[in-house]
Amino acid sequence: MRKLRIMILSAALASIFALTACGDDATPAATAPAGDTAAVAETPADTDNDTPAEPAGPPARDLGGLEITIATWWTDEDSTTADPQTALERMRWDDRIMLEELHNFRVRTVNMGGWTETRDMMPFEIAAGNTDIQIWVMEPTWFSTMHGQNLFAPIPLEHFHPDINWNQSVMDFTMRDGLPHAFAMGTEFAGGIYFNMRLFEEAGFPPDYPFQLQAEGRWNWETFTEIARSLSRDLDNDGINDTWAMSSFNQDFLDRALASNGAAFVSVDPATGAFINTTNTPQFLETINWVVQLREEMLAMHEDDIGGEWNFFIDAFNSGLSAMRSAGHYVASGQILPNLDDPWGFVAFPAGPSGGNHYSWVTSNFNAIPHFYTAQEVDDFMFAMYLWNRPLPGTDDDDWMFGEYARHADPRSVDETMVNFTRDPALQVMPAHQMVPGGIDVGPNWAWRVWAGNDPATIVEEAMQILNERLAQVNTQLGLTD
Repeated sequence: MRKLRIMILSAALASIFALTACGDDATPAATAPAGDTAAVAETPADTDNDTPAEPAGPPARDLGGLEITIATWWTDEDSTTADPQTALERMRWDDRIMLEELHNFRVRTVNMGGWTETRDMMPFEIAAGNTDIQIWVMEPTWFSTMHGQNLFAPIPLEHFHPDINWNQSVMDFTMRDGLPHAFAMGTEFAGGIYFNMRLFEEAGFPPDYPFQLQAEGRWNWETFTEIARSLSRDLDNDGINDTWAMSSFNQDFLDRALASNGAAFVSVDPATGAFINTTNTPQFLETINWVVQLREEMLAMHEDDIGGEWNFFIDAFNSGLSAMRSAGHYVASGQILPNLDDPWGFVAFPAGPSGGNHYSWVTSNFNAIPHFYTAQEVDDFMFAMYLWNRPLPGTDDDDWMFGEYARHADPRSVDETMVNFTRDPALQVMPAHQMVPGGIDVGPNWAWRVWAGNDPATIVEEAMQILNERLAQVNTQLGLTD
């Protein structure tokens, strides 16, 4: 096993810019579905054999040459065309090829022609009974309208095996008559705060201060605000900040601030499935007040402050103009790693006073099966999806960390932040407003106005009326209210 892990680490470090997140591929095996005889096969410790282990036990479940086509808007790929770039990716595809042969099935993804084309064709193709596609992938906002038209098949709960993170939020949001009508295999890593150690040290803090606060349980809004006041510095006394505490995409920061404080734009009525406006809660207003305060004290940079474009925050952080940036996990490699020469770290978003923990909003594409497939066909599809994404035999539950070490400048970003916070499904909140068909204009109605320094109570009052009208319209269209 040690030799296997060293091989994986070496390959990961050698292919730093080609890495993709391994996600939940390395989740330890628990209960495998009936018929998955290969799921219990393990690679013996200290072996030189990197190929998947041969199955043992009774005959494997035969899917009879089943072909499953997954419709996407971004890729064409199957076991004959996949081009793995890392050791773990190669192991994944070797395992899939073995399972396809063992269980007599094939999975392929197809590009349906782009985001808009896929969105527009999906309801028509399902309504027409197109059996060329077994699983459709969609953004959350696409789902509700089609769900209201009864276009998706129910998925019995026994198909969601505990050794894979099937994203409980997706299951909860898509319930009808006690059964989910969509699934997602895992979630994106939650975002957090990237910080520049040099700027922290120059402002009089230990360079790893956010790591220290996080480890001590003191990384919260209060300490964030305190250190931000020292990080925003006018070094030449001309009334203009020479360094800023933070630069972030306005909506990106607001989303995480709301999640960290237990607030949300929208919730779903568990009895009716109707969308409910939750911007009138104390936690919501408390969050808006805090973000406005950051702007009023010139602790958070705005594009107007530097005459930049909407994406000013990328260069501002990478050039050392700002000490912190709130962003998703994906920016670690590609945006920050190749461009920031200073030492830097990654911590969870600070906990809000009403939230109590380091929650972060995440998103995930939905996967749904058309309604015209039989219960047995749904069973076969979901069994194949389990095999396709099962825990890899012969790997440890921390193998995903190798790729993440290559993405980050400091190993504590992985060991202390990602392990404890960003990978924990219990701390990942998938907001219900992502499912509102057509969206709710979070940017212009909230984020843009908050960052412009408008009165918090006025923002909430005016935007709440707009949201009430929007949700009433959507709930009526979906047949969820009279």
